[in-house]
Amino acid sequence: MLGAAVAGVAEETAFRGYIQGGIERCHGLLRAILVTGSVFGLSHFTDPEVGIVLLPFYLAVSTVYGLLAAATDSTYPSMVLHAGGNTFSAFSRFFQGRSEWQLTTLPAPTIWQAGVDASFLVSLAMLVVAGGATAWAYGELLRASRAEVRETG
Repeated sequence: MLGAAVAGVAEETAFRGYIQGGIERCHGLLRAILVTGSVFGLSHFTDPEVGIVLLPFYLAVSTVYGLLAAATDSTYPSMVLHAGGNTFSAFSRFFQGRSEWQLTTLPAPTIWQAGVDASFLVSLAMLVVAGGATAWAYGELLRASRAEVRETG
């Protein structure tokens, strides 16, 4: 469990601190996040459970971490988020015997096969609320960082 937290700190230092920071200074935030996210995703292919199907997940997670690092001008918030996610995954693997993304022997029916149920609607509502709150929080972080730059500029 401790290794999961340490890996989050080490990866954020490397990917968001060194790689993204250098690329961002030369080529801008968008390219920095895309390159860093791709390298981040490919670096996780050493785990036997990770395949190309998870690359979009790693790109999305890397985007969140990268935007957070850029908005706060610090890797500390993304370190906490990353270490927390790794720890959650480690607990999941320990208590369930598998990672949360590991496929079961029987595939779960898709929404098209099973139809809309209460669980789907709750998950959809949580996605909308969390997505809206995340977009608002990033907007506020970016506004605050721009205001600070103008004041100190």
